[in-house]
Amino acid sequence: MFQKIIITLSLLLYYNCLYKIQEENFQDLSGIWEVYVSLVSEDLQTNKNLKQKLDRWKPIPIPSNLKDFIKWNSSNEEILLRKQFDFRNVADTSFSISLGKISDQVRVFWNGQELSEELFTEYKNSIPQGYDRTRIYSISENKIFKKNEILIYIKPYFDYEYGILSGQLEIGPSAIIWKRFYLREIGGLLIFGSFLLIGGFFLFLSWREKKYGENFYFGFF
Repeated sequence: MFQKIIITLSLLLYYNCLYKIQEENFQDLSGIWEVYVSLVSEDLQTNKNLKQKLDRWKPIPIPSNLKDFIKWNSSNEEILLRKQFDFRNVADTSFSISLGKISDQVRVFWNGQELSEELFTEYKNSIPQGYDRTRIYSISENKIFKKNEILIYIKPYFDYEYGILSGQLEIGPSAIIWKRFYLREIGGLLIFGSFLLIGGFFLFLSWREKKYGENFYFGFF
């Protein structure tokens, strides 16, 4: 009973906080994206004719493991993802975009402008490391329009998984994006702490009542 109350309260607090920070200028970017199925060229950043060839773009769900949809080998260099969408509310404020957890090195372009990652910028030009972190990028205010395009150049590191694998894909005011990020981190810590506390409680019971060995095994696992 005790452990159920702790878990329930932790989950209620976590989801209640997330619900309260929803804003009009916040937008979910998960769902259908497009992947470029031909060899990726740097010309794609500026050549509109190439980008408009619909037969070279394949719709895929994101987040997901791209290995389930396309084949990649080291000779293919980079993989290109694209998302075109209408922004419902353009406000005069600083915006950030969260792209979830990506298992690779990436370059992100927003309406033709390369974005800088707000965390771990030292990883940008290095070998892949800390690959499963959440990527958050800042966006210039004068680059946010009604119609927008995101291009993500992905350089896979593992051959069994690559792409945007998990996490929240969203755009909104920087303060809202960072609040949601920290609340998710705190929520994960609360859940982990709850299970740790429950495990410690049963280990304590097994020490106090040695004849009930199941308490030790339950608390240990």
